[in-house]
Amino acid sequence: TTDAPTITVTTGQATDAILMISEIAGRGYNGNFNDEYIEIMNLGDLPANLSGYTLEYYESDLLETVNLTGSIDPYNAYVIAARTTHTSAITPNIVSSTTFKINNPCYVILKKNGVVVNQAGTENDKFDAKNNNFELTKCSSDNLFTENWDNLYGDNGTPGIVNCLSNIETELNTDVILFPNPVHSTLHINNLTVATPIEIYNVFGQKVATYLEGTNEINVSDYSDGIYIMRLVNLDNKTVRFIKSSN
Repeated sequence: TTDAPTITVTTGQATDAILMISEIAGRGYNGNFNDEYIEIMNLGDLPANLSGYTLEYYESDLLETVNLTGSIDPYNAYVIAARTTHTSAITPNIVSSTTFKINNPCYVILKKNGVVVNQAGTENDKFDAKNNNFELTKCSSDNLFTENWDNLYGDNGTPGIVNCLSNIETELNTDVILFPNPVHSTLHINNLTVATPIEIYNVFGQKVATYLEGTNEINVSDYSDGIYIMRLVNLDNKTVRFIKSSN
């Protein structure tokens, strides 16, 4: 076959490690300003080996790249502490960083071997984390956009605890199917039960294109290779990811 196989996830089917940035705390655990951290969770069914993973912390510019080590078990979290006085609360992992402090609007990018796999916030959509804790509690929402996060407004952060397990199936199981995925030229959209405008974003939060209601296939031959996010406006802004590949 010349097309890549359709990638779908169904209940009961084991999925690879799926890493997402899930918490950005500028006020830390128990409202302590000396306890600031970034949390990453694994929503897949298999452990995630963190070899080759890096976390990039941005304010106006890139301030630090943290090399990750160890692993994350399924439905567990990994905590990168910018600074902390509550080591007992930072579980199950801690990677101390001495360069960045979460004192200004920021966004973060997770990469594997230099390729972006997840991003929280963008250059034009930063987390105002100086006095706030932001937590992703709805796994059915894409974590790229800050509007999809809950601002705890300085209340207790919960480092090392995945807080959206109840919504994992909503995130990983959808009637909307994109194929082929990865895609070379024409991306087909199946099982759209509601006519909806479609917006396409790259991983940096930049809108690439908008399509009118009733679209069921998209020509992506002019897209650069990489990961894209399709936002389905009339379906509660649900998002589906796809990969453009020239190979």
